[in-house]
Amino acid sequence: MIDIQLYTPFPYMKSLLPVAEAKALAELTQWEQRESGAFDLLSDILAKRVNAKYLGSLHSYVGYHIYTNKKIEKLDDFKGVKIRAQPLYVPLLKALGATPVSMPAPEIFTAMERGVVDGFMWPKVGMISWGLHEITKYVVDPPILHMGSCTAMNLASWNKLPIDLQDVVMDAMKDMEYIGAMRNIMIAEYEDSVRKAAGMEFVPLSPEDARKLKSMAYEKTWEVVIKEAPEDGPKLRKLLSKDALPKGAFPWHP
Repeated sequence: MIDIQLYTPFPYMKSLLPVAEAKALAELTQWEQRESGAFDLLSDILAKRVNAKYLGSLHSYVGYHIYTNKKIEKLDDFKGVKIRAQPLYVPLLKALGATPVSMPAPEIFTAMERGVVDGFMWPKVGMISWGLHEITKYVVDPPILHMGSCTAMNLASWNKLPIDLQDVVMDAMKDMEYIGAMRNIMIAEYEDSVRKAAGMEFVPLSPEDARKLKSMAYEKTWEVVIKEAPEDGPKLRKLLSKDALPKGAFPWHP
């Protein structure tokens, strides 16, 4: 029905793509994933399972925060806290002892306002446009996981393009991956200033709890990915790891 989708989060393709959540676990920027082989593997998987040509991702290293109206100062404080969730967050929230609550994004504002949920997970960018800073008190630091967006084209439509035009499309996508990363860094900084101006308090976890939170987010989510995709999951974990590239191959990270 359409030839190309410019942007959709990988987890939205979960029903067709068992490895969908793996993109949020990447330790590499999008351009590093092209070097490590992760891009090629994802291209093969999307071609087989979604009938699509994977063109790339407009996000790299944009983390998620947990936003709450209950002050979270240590990991034990998550026990029993009701957090709006989508499937990506569920393994982590359950491991924390929180209660995941599934609901569409447009309902978060009212749910927070009425106390139906105590918090929600959201990327470092985007929550301002939903007005969520107006009814949210706290931001739990550090951010965890990473946004994983997908730009893809119907495989038959892609194959109809002459090789030179395929190269033009892919070169443009590579440029936009850099531009998108820089843009999101600037947007996140701006949104942090808006959050603070609205009275939101950034609450840092202790270094030990911060390490535990990050480790828990990765390990529990990888367990689910590998269970649901036992063949491709372990391959992606290896290729999305920082160890997949020679040390110093890409010294800059956003």
